[in-house]
Amino acid sequence: MRIGCLALVCRNLWAKLRAAMTESIYTIATGSFEAARELPGSPLHGHSFKLSALSTKSAIHKEVEDLVKSLDYKYLNDISNVTSDIGLALSLGEKLPSATELRLQSAPGQGAYLSDGQALLWRHSRFEAAHHLPNVPAGHQCGRLHGHGFQVVLFAQASSSQAELEAQWQPMQALLHQRYLNDIEGLENPTSEVLAQWLWQKMKPGFDDLALIVVQETVTAGCSFDGEQHRIWKQQDAECAIYIPSQEQPMGHSYTVKLHLQAPLDEVMGWTVDYGDVKTLFKPVYQRLDHHCINELLGDVEPTVENIALWLKSQLQEVLPQLYRIDLIESPERGVIIEWQKPIASNPRLMI
Repeated sequence: MRIGCLALVCRNLWAKLRAAMTESIYTIATGSFEAARELPGSPLHGHSFKLSALSTKSAIHKEVEDLVKSLDYKYLNDISNVTSDIGLALSLGEKLPSATELRLQSAPGQGAYLSDGQALLWRHSRFEAAHHLPNVPAGHQCGRLHGHGFQVVLFAQASSSQAELEAQWQPMQALLHQRYLNDIEGLENPTSEVLAQWLWQKMKPGFDDLALIVVQETVTAGCSFDGEQHRIWKQQDAECAIYIPSQEQPMGHSYTVKLHLQAPLDEVMGWTVDYGDVKTLFKPVYQRLDHHCINELLGDVEPTVENIALWLKSQLQEVLPQLYRIDLIESPERGVIIEWQKPIASNPRLMI
């Protein structure tokens, strides 16, 4: 009787929690295919393409799976508009009726993005540099001289081209690569946010098509800047077990949890929120998740990726008030995004 009553209480509390929520939940579906194509001025060649789509409908998984199967080891010029990455993305988008956003990787480090009526090109670059943060409290690890392999992703309007993105980036690469960032004018306090804003101010006047700059200083943390707003994210992987009704044995996942935060820039510290503070505040929740069985956390609630994301939200939104979104990826092909505050400005949700 006690167990039955407890289960009933859990169900009632979960129902009340769900009823009070105003979040939006999106499904992420990803697939890959190998294909050949010919572009103007280029000979026949092949690539490993990667396609990610976002939708409010779970049907997107089947749509993406069917689409990449139909394209695998095909000659794309016979079936799609492939004269540009944008053209290919638009053709693929027409075959995904459930998709609200689409990210295409057409070659290592480049591709196209369709979001909110926008068609964007993106290009990924990297540079190595040293820095330290001069304004942090004594003992803060970022106050020590250290370095990163910084990654930068530039997004530009469709009227641009991959060649133009590369040409615009090269002068920045020359300024930043193998440098001590603190010695560069404007980067005396070179946080990710300051670096993204500095790049925007350097590039935008001569490159009006620039739409967004993403700076990632480690594989688990980064920020974006669109000329007005900064956003940051911090991510960690958790190794978990789950029991699901259709399986007799427990199964496991390596979940990637990605926390997105938005806040005004602190002009003294040079950041919106300290990545280290985010990690510290997340740690008690992470320790309950990592190397544990999800069913023990959710009780009588089915351990779907959506319900795990909702549980994370319930645990984190008070301790991290700047948090507005959580991504939870359960496999290379599947994940969800839960977003409960209207973003200050629209950004591609699958930008990284």
